[in-house]
Amino acid sequence: MKPNANRMILATAAALTALANLLEAVHNFMN
Repeated sequence: MKPNANRMILATAAALTALANLLEAVHNFMN
């Protein structure tokens, strides 16, 4: 694959991880 594709995949994975952590934090805050 092209380096740009790998970079996009890594950026997407990082964004999904950050979103998951944010949702977990909100869930913990609500409880």
